[in-house]
Amino acid sequence: MKLAGLKVLDTSKFPILYSEFSIKRQLDVARSKLRFFSSKTLADEMAKEISALEKECEVLTSRAMDGRIRLGFDYVITAEK
Repeated sequence: MKLAGLKVLDTSKFPILYSEFSIKRQLDVARSKLRFFSSKTLADEMAKEISALEKECEVLTSRAMDGRIRLGFDYVITAEK
């Protein structure tokens, strides 16, 4: 940002929290792409993996204190010209 001529005023870091619903929504997106696999065998194996991840998601989110898994961060940078 400095190279672009901007002055950094502040930075913030926020944890990304995933609920069971948000994880399953992403797994459903993955599941919707299986029809595009050129190999049915590979698509079938991927479907099994997606289902396994879904079950793991249920276990992990049920154990989490607030029902959400913390994974990664979002960043906000405030700058001015």
